[in-house]
Order: sequence, then C-alpha cells, then structure tokens
Amino acid sequence: VAPVGFLYGSTDGKTPNIDALTSLLRTVRELGGAPYLGSFPSETRPETVTPDVLKAVRPYVANRRISIGLQTASEKLLKAVKRGHDVAVVEEAVKNARVFGFKPVVDVIAGLPGEDEDDVEATVREMEILVKMGAYIRMHYYIPLPGTPLWGRRPQPPHRLYFDFVKKYKRRVEGYFEEQIKLSQKIYQTYEEIASYLSLTTPSSTAS
Repeated sequence: VAPVGFLYGSTDGKTPNIDALTSLLRTVRELGGAPYLGSFPSETRPETVTPDVLKAVRPYVANRRISIGLQTASEKLLKAVKRGHDVAVVEEAVKNARVFGFKPVVDVIAGLPGEDEDDVEATVREMEILVKMGAYIRMHYYIPLPGTPLWGRRPQPPHRLYFDFVKKYKRRVEGYFEEQIKLSQKIYQTYEEIASYLSLTTPSSTAS
C-alpha cells in the first residue's frame, strides 16, 4: 500500500538499483530540489538499507531519517503478512543507518490478527533491543485495509505490554498508536455492519 523508497528503478522489485537511485536524486538536486527518499511517504524495507545504498544516496538526500518496516518481531506473523524478511535483517538495517549518520525509525504494528502473548512479548523485547541500538519506534495499531493479506480479520485487543513500552520509552516512540486503535475499531465495525446488511461473509468469519 506504499512505495518502497530504495527500490526505485529496481528491475526485479527486490534488488536496489543504485544507478537509478543516484541518477534520480542527482537530477532533483541539479534542478534545485531537496529530495527525500527512505522517509515518509517513501519508507523502505529493511533488506534495502545496505551500506552500498546508504553510501550512494547520502550525498543527495535531504532527509536524515530512514523509516524501516519491521511490523512485528513474531516470525509466525511475519510469514502471515507475507513480509518476506526476518527480524535479524531489521537489526542490520538499523546498524547500517546509524553508521551512515541516519536516524533509524522502525515501524511496528500492534494488534495484528492472530497475535498471541508470545508474539507480543517477542515484539516488545525486540523494540527494546532496537531502542538500545539507537532506533526510534513508530507505533501503529493494525488497521484492516482492503487488499492487504489480513484485511477483514478482527484485530487483537491492544496488549498492556505495548502501552507499558510506550510509557517507558516515550522519548523514543512516535506515531498515533491510540488514535489508530479507535480508527481500527470503527473500520472493523463498519465491515461487520455492511456484511450484515448485505448478508455477506467477511474473511474473519471463516478464518480463525
């Protein structure tokens, strides 16, 4: 639902094209622009935050924030949402960003459908590790967007451990976590009302 900033010009949608990236950024600079890439709204995937990419883009980009998507530290849920990466690559991305003078901001989503106690504990532990590595955490709450792998499934209630983490590390946490809780609940309620009115079956009614 959003572009992967460092995959601009990629020939396979997976491997960064450094020539295309530097050509784009250099051209914007030459035209008097101040390009932002790797931060909102062109966040990037952790496996693209490599030394080669960061070395190439740093002279041209105006931003010193790099937004990196983790979403969850549960390997089970990473597979469920089809992220295609593990937790270790996020730690490597944070380390690389810091080495090249960027502020790493890691996106995490609480309340994913199917999230259990072990998943929450794993994610909170990982967020603490990332904060100690120098990262900031941008907390989100799961919003069931149509077209995404888990859309229509009921979000898990926000776990107290997430609230404890936000309170403990409030200086290192960004985002609209609590506002998104209300929005998510409203969206899911709307799905149920529409399904009931149309006598349709939502994905959540057939998925556990």
